[in-house]
Amino acid sequence: MNSNDMIFGDVFNDFPLLSYGFNGNLRSDIYTEEDQHVIEVDMPGFKKEDVKMNYDNGYLNIIAKKEKEKEETNKEYLRRERVFGEKRRNYYIGKVDENLIKANFADGILTIRVPKNNDETSTTKSIDIQ
Repeated sequence: MNSNDMIFGDVFNDFPLLSYGFNGNLRSDIYTEEDQHVIEVDMPGFKKEDVKMNYDNGYLNIIAKKEKEKEETNKEYLRRERVFGEKRRNYYIGKVDENLIKANFADGILTIRVPKNNDETSTTKSIDIQ
């Protein structure tokens, strides 16, 4: 088992999506670059302001919340599939220097860059999304 398997190994099985209000996953791709791991999370329909992220004792936690829009009384819907609520996704990334975790949100994709170098810090920190 290599170091990537230890960090990202059964991430999809170990941490099922906690979903409130609607079905579906925050689907992601995880890959390695020279000195970092990169997580790209599809978040269609969300805005940067809808997404919160933090690091807590080796876990990267993502929470995306979409508020229900005001109802317009002049619309007669034949079908409504777009719903609102909260999506969560957790990744075990191990002990890292949380100050080096970087996140960017563009075109409905949240890109998170996590350094490969492990550190023994174990604090809780909110991650700013650029």
